[in-house]
Amino acid sequence: MLKLNRNSRKEALLFAESAQSVGSESCDEPPSSQPFFLMRMATFRAQAISFTLIAIGLAISIYHLWRLVVLAGRWSGRGTDVCLAVLGGSCDAMLTSPASVQFGLPVAGWGLIYYATLAVFLLLASNLGETFDFEARFAAFLLSLPGSAASVVLAGMMLTGHTPFCPLCALAHLVNVALVFSLLRLTGRSIPELIQAFKAGANYVITGQTADRIQARWKVLGLSTVALVGVVLYQGILSKAPAQAQLINPQKTLASFQTNAEQDIPVGADDPILGPANAPAQMVVFSDFQCPACKGFAGQLHTLAEQYPKELQIVYKHYPLSNACNPTMQGDMHPRACEAAYAAEAARKQGKFWPLHDKLFASALRKEDESIIDTLAQDSGLDLQRFRSESLEESTKAKVHADIELATRLKVRGTPTVFLNGRPVSDRRLHAMRVLIDDVVKQQRTEPSGASHQRVAAASSEKLGVSH
Repeated sequence: MLKLNRNSRKEALLFAESAQSVGSESCDEPPSSQPFFLMRMATFRAQAISFTLIAIGLAISIYHLWRLVVLAGRWSGRGTDVCLAVLGGSCDAMLTSPASVQFGLPVAGWGLIYYATLAVFLLLASNLGETFDFEARFAAFLLSLPGSAASVVLAGMMLTGHTPFCPLCALAHLVNVALVFSLLRLTGRSIPELIQAFKAGANYVITGQTADRIQARWKVLGLSTVALVGVVLYQGILSKAPAQAQLINPQKTLASFQTNAEQDIPVGADDPILGPANAPAQMVVFSDFQCPACKGFAGQLHTLAEQYPKELQIVYKHYPLSNACNPTMQGDMHPRACEAAYAAEAARKQGKFWPLHDKLFASALRKEDESIIDTLAQDSGLDLQRFRSESLEESTKAKVHADIELATRLKVRGTPTVFLNGRPVSDRRLHAMRVLIDDVVKQQRTEPSGASHQRVAAASSEKLGVSH
């Protein structure tokens, strides 16, 4: 490789000398400097194009990895589908397809490793000068060959319908093909010269023979450093990337939800409600204050209420898994669930349902701690004497029993059970809920006036933190 560098410089000098005898009268600069200047400009353009293409590829890979986190329900924000918003076509179907994982890693993860490795090669070439510039650029070019080949295969699968079409994926495939040509130009060598350089490098790896062993070892160290960067990225992505089974497929989620029959679920002024009365989406939740899954979902309720302040109304219904108040239960699965339900209803009568709701779920409600509910009620700002009295009232218990009877008619079997605009929801993960809510809101807004989902609701419904 060193020999080729010297030959290249000799050729440049010969080219410069020959240029001195041609058309020098029209040049402002000394004739001998123009070929060198043109070569530098060509290298600069090829380098700028290569870095731009790598930056685009990195951006696409990072976006797709973030989108995988969103589809796995690990992102608490809205998780806007940028691909759909900007390009008019979603990449989610492709990201959740089997083809999106290759050799145990998401294709987006391989993309991040690939583009980052190319970037490190080019940065080393720019900063280490003649010692490593050709070898680093040549290695980047060699790496781009399998990258473009993989892109051709994956693009062919998309175009033939074997995998869903993804606009950003198509752009990444074009980037990979373009990188082959820009990196080839950046090496400054012809194909035969690159083949000879490859043979010389392979000969050193196999035999260890080279004109300058010390310099060759430094170059091998540089290449090994880049390889180490790739390995570290691989391990990091492998440990953090969500498994394919965890991903939410929006199309399948919507299709499953829409096949469920719509139920008539009455909502009255005595129901605890978050959100506006005229919200296009209404979520009814049957829950139990001692249910671990309900505790996790309770946090999601506030997240969804904050993310959809005008679009979503949340209604709480009681379904304690205890035979102390629920005749459908064979045993006392949650011994204090009925007591907690009565307490929450008493808190609702003082306009403090949601503060106590949150504290009940945050506490363990151990059976031996008899005063815990009174303590939580006091911490929620309730009139304790009135709270104790209303917890025992028949009207309080009747409300809980009415919710249990409604749940029985709706064939509720466990908690939490969630209905969205009357349809049962099977996937309660945060992003799955957002997919369904977005679709329901979109459908409601496109319906003619007066044709939206009708329901009975409290005249003055509450906003987050204010309760019936």
